[in-house]
Amino acid sequence: MTTQLSLLNMTGLSVASDTLATIRNGSAFKVSHGNSKIFEPTANHMFVVYHSGSSAMNNVPSRLIVDSWFRSLTKPLPTIDAYVANFKKFLESPKAPHTKSSEREVAIALAADMVELTRENINKTGVMPDDSKAWNEALIAEAKEALAYYQAAPQLEGWSEATSKEVLQRIKVNLRSQLKILYPEGYPTRFASILQKAFCLRLGAGERNNWDSFLTFTGFGTNDLYPQSRRLFIRGVIDGKLQSEVEHEVKIEAEGQHLGIVYGAQSDAIYGLVQGYRKVVESHVHNTITSLIPEFPEVQALATDVVKGMQTITGKDFVNPAFRRIANLSISELAETAKDMVNLQILSAKLSGSSETVGGEIEVLTIDKINGIRWQTRI
Repeated sequence: MTTQLSLLNMTGLSVASDTLATIRNGSAFKVSHGNSKIFEPTANHMFVVYHSGSSAMNNVPSRLIVDSWFRSLTKPLPTIDAYVANFKKFLESPKAPHTKSSEREVAIALAADMVELTRENINKTGVMPDDSKAWNEALIAEAKEALAYYQAAPQLEGWSEATSKEVLQRIKVNLRSQLKILYPEGYPTRFASILQKAFCLRLGAGERNNWDSFLTFTGFGTNDLYPQSRRLFIRGVIDGKLQSEVEHEVKIEAEGQHLGIVYGAQSDAIYGLVQGYRKVVESHVHNTITSLIPEFPEVQALATDVVKGMQTITGKDFVNPAFRRIANLSISELAETAKDMVNLQILSAKLSGSSETVGGEIEVLTIDKINGIRWQTRI
């Protein structure tokens, strides 16, 4: 896991990130210290990329991919959006340092993940294969549920059921091998055919996985008067086609413009500091109210109104005052505040008693139109 964020105002921005990395293998994991997650391009460019999520894209370390892209850049681009578009184009080009086999492995991983989930759901039902009728009915019901779920799920840009079907045929990936491993007892043909159709939709769905990467591009293009930030979700490249989604500024809304607290990853304590409570409180309040009398639409509306009221009150008393102060911070104060916020998240994780997933030294840098990129702390 990772904790990182950038603070933006009209003067410039600061970026802060922890340097702890967690390598997982099944239920076991290893913690590694001293990992820089902020990537700086060559001279003449006034932006950085910071990384969270999986350490690799298409089995290639994310840093290696980003550095390769940096070397392909020539003159500065007009906007941060232009840098994001250029990077996406690079990932689909022959210059990207990943192999065709790794593209196929992304699809295989998605297939394995989907079949494993169906098996987990079937196991929870308690149905045994020795009752063949109940077994077949349970499997077909599970496949239909998966199909309905992915039919409702939004597809990533440029992907559709037809696109996925064509891709899977070209790279020769289907669910047969995974079904053989996880369903040694056997399964009805209809189960496999329905599930394969669901997989065609799953391949292009924007569903997040443990192996997904997130890159946040933040800084200035030549035409950007104020700092900009874009977060890019990346699953990988399959059959030469990128699976990604651009998320615009992920921030708490406030009065005024050109302000932002842009989260990279693991930010619940930081959010709670600014909002006045953690996001989970909203969900708990809403769910508590609706669970009392779930069949009445009026109760659903009441729960929504209560949450909106909480947001209004905390916006007035917490969020807007915080942003008014951020608006007036100098570049050095932005850096100090960003570092303090990341430290808060690390402290929160320690106090929770959970496994160590964030921490280590904190890297901090600032970017402004006059001085460009300046590291305040670097490992």
